[in-house]
Amino acid sequence: MIEISDEVLEFAKRELSQIKSVVKIIYFKSERNKLDKIAKEILSLISRLCNKVVVEYYDKNSEIAKKFKVDLFPAFIIHGVRPYNIRFFGLPIGYEFGTFIRDLVDASTGKVKLLPKTIDLLKSINKEVRISVFVTPTCPYCPLMVRLAHKFAIVNDKIYADMIDAVEFPEIARKWNVVNVPKTIINGKFEIEGLVNELVLAKKIIDILNPA
Repeated sequence: MIEISDEVLEFAKRELSQIKSVVKIIYFKSERNKLDKIAKEILSLISRLCNKVVVEYYDKNSEIAKKFKVDLFPAFIIHGVRPYNIRFFGLPIGYEFGTFIRDLVDASTGKVKLLPKTIDLLKSINKEVRISVFVTPTCPYCPLMVRLAHKFAIVNDKIYADMIDAVEFPEIARKWNVVNVPKTIINGKFEIEGLVNELVLAKKIIDILNPA
């Protein structure tokens, strides 16, 4: 049984009360029973706190996993007013629980707080982009980078924005030499250490897609 403090529970209730329309969480279960149990407890809690949250459960071999290009498990995808590529690979626990809750609210409205210039840059993207942000649940700075990536995915459906728990997926973390978090990988090639602001990240994506 997961333990959630009264303070966190009140935060979740307050944030989820802002959901405007039905949001869907698509969950792909892990073969690790302990992780799967915790994931289902989290999803059950959120569903109880807000009746506008719908949860669908799938396993790793399902056709929908292939459709949504899910390659790590457990995985969570959030859909709202449209299908979004807002993805969590690993449990949304610790500081990332707040990220998860706030993403649900954003997905229910399809609106995010970004600079107009950032939005213009993102809307100009016409090629597929994958932003992978490596985190740990105890990192207080990681949610800022994950939230930014997920906001980008709401603005442009070409953008796949992933939270990846470096603790749960150590082999992938080692592949990218993840020592400090957050660490962001764009299109499996380009690395960004630490936090950057929204314009820096948007311009970096544009530069990657359109090399000189």
